Amino acid sequence: MGAYDLLKPALFRLPPETAHGLVHRLLGGVQGTPVAAALAERYAVDDERLAVDAFGSSFPNPVGVAAGFDKNAHVPRALASLGFGHVEVGGVT
Repeated sequence: MGAYDLLKPALFRLPPETAHGLVHRLLGGVQGTPVAAALAERYAVDDERLAVDAFGSSFPNPVGVAAGFDKNAHVPRALASLGFGHVEVGGVT
């Protein structure tokens, strides 16, 4: 059973903004710690079949996090440790 399986039932009972804030705070607490390193090892995706080349960039897999989740770029390293192929941070207007 992974972290998602443990957290999902509780998070889905919360209002969306509350869940977003809670996850953001949790990620901020683990960023740069051995917990983040353990997450990176657990959730790393190493399958060349999933690799994507797009717009002159290479990504290890096609699943990414949109900029809206971390619009102020507070937890990019923690998000990267969760196995996403790319992490967009900040916003462009």
